[in-house]
Amino acid sequence: MMYDSKGNEVDWSFIPTMGACDIETTGLDYTKERITLLQFGIDEGDLQWYSEDPTIEDIIELSKRTLFWHNGKFDTKFIAYHYGIMLPIHGDSLVLLHALGYDGRLKLKEAVMKLLGVPDWDIDDDTKLSKNLTPEGKLKLISYGLKDSKYTFALMRLLLTGVNSQVSDPTYNKNFNII
Repeated sequence: MMYDSKGNEVDWSFIPTMGACDIETTGLDYTKERITLLQFGIDEGDLQWYSEDPTIEDIIELSKRTLFWHNGKFDTKFIAYHYGIMLPIHGDSLVLLHALGYDGRLKLKEAVMKLLGVPDWDIDDDTKLSKNLTPEGKLKLISYGLKDSKYTFALMRLLLTGVNSQVSDPTYNKNFNII
């Protein structure tokens, strides 16, 4: 079951069929660590959802959607190991940043702050990687995670606009550094 940004339970039938997906984990080793948060969202208002304890049903619902990621190979490998389902990567903002010649760091937060002018929303690593979060820490992690999915979708929207403009204008400078 998913929850909206205000903590209300939401059935998957009310969640869009296209959005950005992300996970938070207790570490980087998918064989030893666990998923602490699953997020899905778009870049409009508070239209982001999360699960603190994703179920196989949640993963199956995600598999029916168009999914955008930032460094999706990390998330999808982690999910596949824990749930036995390899989710699709329909678009990856990290790959697009690289392909379009972006000259900044490829980390989500740094790219979003530079390209979209969004203020830093990062939180401390102890909270992100904690195996035993306090109620306050959980709220902090959820807020952080929902912004990750929101801004991944916004970045994908911007990058796909760049790709589309290159296709329609053959004289367009393929170096994306003009943004």
